[in-house]
Amino acid sequence: HRGRLNAAVGLSGLLRSVSRAVPLFLCCLDGGEKDNAIPDRASAYFLTPDPEKAIRVFREAAEALCASYREADPSLSFAIGPASGGRDAGAERCADPAGTGRATEDCASDGVGISGGRLALTAEESRRWLDFLSDAPCGVQAMREDFPDIVHTSLNLGILRSGSERMHAVYAIRSASEVGKAELADTLSAAARTIGAEVHRRGEYPAWEYRPDSRLRPLMQRIWRAQTGRPAREEIIHAGLE
Repeated sequence: HRGRLNAAVGLSGLLRSVSRAVPLFLCCLDGGEKDNAIPDRASAYFLTPDPEKAIRVFREAAEALCASYREADPSLSFAIGPASGGRDAGAERCADPAGTGRATEDCASDGVGISGGRLALTAEESRRWLDFLSDAPCGVQAMREDFPDIVHTSLNLGILRSGSERMHAVYAIRSASEVGKAELADTLSAAARTIGAEVHRRGEYPAWEYRPDSRLRPLMQRIWRAQTGRPAREEIIHAGLE
């Protein structure tokens, strides 16, 4: 909760900026290794008929984003460049003469491409996914009222993977109350369904609710004082019961 950027979310936002300036066919977007950790790096490949403009827009948006995180995340950086073939190679091959709405590997030399003959998402599919990943709730959602410095409810995009014409996003949700956890899960699920995504919930665990009348806490205090001769220091944290 230090205000650092989720790399997968940040990269998605930059690619959305590109998609608003030039046609963008998303092939690959990956980031994160664990669902309950914030990704510190992410990568993507995409196709475009105007790589020069795409690179310029990306760099301008990245510069502005890094500037906004200069205090909270000073090591933040992004890079972009042609994947193969050079920026001036064969842009006409992105024209999609069959009218499928898709670009194929033949466009790989026209910007940031992907090998293996895999189809990219359509420009519309790419926009929908980038909008979702950029706008879906992520990070701190609410602070506690009884302990204002402690987070009450949060979530993070932990794993983002792309396959053949599929995207897979894993979020971890944690809250100090069952109601907060359920409401946030419903909000995220509704946002995902608006882009036609399937939603699956797994590994659910109960909220870690604070109990003012806990019987365990005074018992542990007595044991600690008996063993150390010092009073126990109580601290509240924001975590899940993974």
